[in-house]
Amino acid sequence: MESPDPPSCAGRLGSLLTQPFSDLQPLLAEEAEVLWRTLHWQVEPWEGPMGGLAWIGEGKLLGYLPLRVSGHTLVVGRMFASRCGPTEVVEADLLDAAIHGAFSDPLIQGISGELLKVAPATLDRLLSGWPGQVRLRLLMEVTWIPSGDAWNGSALEPWHMDHLVPASGLLRRAYAEVPHFLTDPALNVQEVTVRLLERIITHPICGTFEPGASFVARAPESGHLLGFVLASRMGADQGHVSEVAVDPDASQRGIGKALVTKALDALQKLGCRTSHLAVDQDNFKAIGLYKSLGFLEYHRFPDLRLERGARDSFPAQFFGSEVG
Repeated sequence: MESPDPPSCAGRLGSLLTQPFSDLQPLLAEEAEVLWRTLHWQVEPWEGPMGGLAWIGEGKLLGYLPLRVSGHTLVVGRMFASRCGPTEVVEADLLDAAIHGAFSDPLIQGISGELLKVAPATLDRLLSGWPGQVRLRLLMEVTWIPSGDAWNGSALEPWHMDHLVPASGLLRRAYAEVPHFLTDPALNVQEVTVRLLERIITHPICGTFEPGASFVARAPESGHLLGFVLASRMGADQGHVSEVAVDPDASQRGIGKALVTKALDALQKLGCRTSHLAVDQDNFKAIGLYKSLGFLEYHRFPDLRLERGARDSFPAQFFGSEVG
């Protein structure tokens, strides 16, 4: 089913790779302000050129959509359209160009990625145009008050980088139970999963990593890793639960609740007034857990899993040389 066309507006698409950084800076600053004000989310600073699409209107950069290729999937990055421009038009043009460009390449079999902030009309357009292939992710937030409840299960230990490899294996086993939660299919590979966790820890993609609020759970007898939680700080007083995973063979033991509770206790002691996290709307078990801890939903955003279909061709030069 085709989605409705947005209103027309003068503008042109270009390559994000060729945009001068001086033109990017005002838009990056606006994105950072909007995401912090509305979602309490700190965006990762850009380091060097970024491949993807740019939208230029009246000589100004008014939107961008970073893109990269992972295997046979085009992975979209954070899209942003300035409030100074025709937001719905900019977002529609960027997404249409990415879709057309991807599916004009016979090697690309799908498009994947999360769009943290889009206009309501853009979200409606995606949901109606790609039924069943656009999932929703929820942002949930809690003002945490430590309960003092003790947990008598497996021992909880502070996170250490020695846990990186076993935690990556555990994460892949957890994803194997719910493969549609994978944003990037390359996460099925151990080296990529290790790099993902390293990136969460060493780069501010989900705030500044807090080792003092990150923990692992071990089996009392064998010492095997049963679960882990990674937490970070967004600004001075906002916490974020970046990743939670429990071994499928150790489910229903209260490990996930114990890990999240421990992380929230630690974040509160570090001065975080509230903490938030992102979860798939179909992950009913996790949502039930978070609600039981007092989390409330405050934002929804699309998670794209578009499959190959008949699409118009679009110039491939916009994508640069970013195959990885």
